[in-house]
Amino acid sequence: MSKLTVNEANGDFTHVLRLSTQDIIDSSTNQTIWGSIPAGGAVDVAFAVESVALAGATDITLEVGTGTDDDTLIDSFDADGNNGATAYNTGTSFVQGAGNTTIAGGSKPIESSASAVNLIYKFGGTVANLTAGEIIIGVRVFDPMRFSQG
Repeated sequence: MSKLTVNEANGDFTHVLRLSTQDIIDSSTNQTIWGSIPAGGAVDVAFAVESVALAGATDITLEVGTGTDDDTLIDSFDADGNNGATAYNTGTSFVQGAGNTTIAGGSKPIESSASAVNLIYKFGGTVANLTAGEIIIGVRVFDPMRFSQG
């Protein structure tokens, strides 16, 4: 079973999800909710990595997004062909039309909303054919409302 960890207290990634082969097969090619950005919150970094080599299929892609748009954080990640390289901030909300990251250094949080927004992921390809592998996805969510005394 997938396990979501929340590490906001130490400043690292707040939401990290490790997906086993069975988790990937079970999610199929459906959009799957794996967390939430709270009202007033935002994301400043997102990543995806093939932590254990996928086997059994060579057409697996991954998108990570928000709400119902599955490519706002990570777009078209070649999950089985990246040889362990980590993808950061490749989604449509992070990247300009020319393909450059919006902020070369530092941080500009995205996906802020007056109401909570779901974090989602979606695989593409023949996920049912997978026999091994693991994918890790993560985001750092800022939640300024946690300081409210109201």
